[in-house]
Amino acid sequence: IFLALADTIRRCDLPVQLLDDLLTAFRMDVTKSRYENWEELMAYCRTSANPVGRLVLAVFGIRDPEMDRLSDGICTGLQLANHWQDLSIDFLQKDRLYIPQEMMREYGVSEEELREMGRTGKAGKTGKAGENFRALMKELVRRAREQFDQGEPLIGRVSGRLRLELKLTLLGGREILE
Repeated sequence: IFLALADTIRRCDLPVQLLDDLLTAFRMDVTKSRYENWEELMAYCRTSANPVGRLVLAVFGIRDPEMDRLSDGICTGLQLANHWQDLSIDFLQKDRLYIPQEMMREYGVSEEELREMGRTGKAGKTGKAGENFRALMKELVRRAREQFDQGEPLIGRVSGRLRLELKLTLLGGREILE
């Protein structure tokens, strides 16, 4: 595997730093289970999601900081959409919570309430805890949509199969948010 990876790095002139960033994210996945604020979560996305999009651009021979930035919007949006979609699996089964603690406090949602909603299957359907949870999720979804909006112009700047793949990725991510 490593011989093939080294060959791909050479042939596609891939920035090794992006692969290092992914390893950093993998380490975080096993050592960090909570994020205090939005900035910490975005720092995680910069190492877990954004390198993937930048590597895809590099494989297609695209070396442009502005296109990297646009790709980051799509990749971060997709990462966030996956976090919100997998909330119960990540939290209840893996004890990982990607909702920033600061936002949970701001919206009056506790981890115990999340556990109870997950156990009862009534996530966000009843009571004050449900109302708070729905408001929090609405804000989290808004932020993910904002990331997609920031990255969407990338689709118009690429062509061929990459354009189709990016468009489908963006549409899929937005559908998850719906």
